[in-house]
Amino acid sequence: MMRELELEMPGDLQESLACLPEATPLAGGTNLLVDIRADREQSKRLSAARVFGGQMVRNRATVAGNICSGSPAADTIPPLLSLDANIQLTNKKGCRNVPLDQFCTGFRRNLREPDELITGLSWKPPGRNTANLFYKLARRKGDAIAVVGVGVTVTRKGDRCTQARIALGAVGPTVFRAKDAEKMLTGAPMSEELIEEVAQIAMKQSNPIDDLRASADYRRHSVHVLTRRLITQAWQSLPEKVADK
Repeated sequence: MMRELELEMPGDLQESLACLPEATPLAGGTNLLVDIRADREQSKRLSAARVFGGQMVRNRATVAGNICSGSPAADTIPPLLSLDANIQLTNKKGCRNVPLDQFCTGFRRNLREPDELITGLSWKPPGRNTANLFYKLARRKGDAIAVVGVGVTVTRKGDRCTQARIALGAVGPTVFRAKDAEKMLTGAPMSEELIEEVAQIAMKQSNPIDDLRASADYRRHSVHVLTRRLITQAWQSLPEKVADK
């Protein structure tokens, strides 16, 4: 049986902050209420949107809640991480901005203090010479936890990639950037051989587990395949030259 709870319903941000840190923030509740029912409640707790949960979850859940839940299989974090997103955290004293790349510190752990709420999420819109892609591999569409999630952002200038981001989900204790693979891709002339090498490095940087959804070996293989596919698709979608405005 679910234990009794006291529910506060503040009317604005200031009332919300006044409830902290004694209360636990509840938005859609699609993660928190599940944890509470299982007695696991803790005090700290795009193309991607189309595959984020199922219809009922999307109608109820929030992006901030998905990020704060700390799940390594979170659907929204890989594409946002590949866009260098920043999180705005607010308490009674003011606001601070934290790069999403630094926000998750471990499995279901993050930098949000008990008296803070996420009040903003921002990123620089990709330019005309930049492509951002995300793919969620799951056992079915919609209502399924990701087996692997891969987000990539590629910026092109001529035959070279000038900036690369590769974010991997469900293959480590947190969603993370494959920075060694990014470094290999950046600055070198693009080729099928380079993309293959980058995908291999991303696969080696992953550290998945075996569970009911997939084996660790299958997840590593999927990282390799999806990273190679998404980089190729992103690169081919970009013009070799971008005309001046």
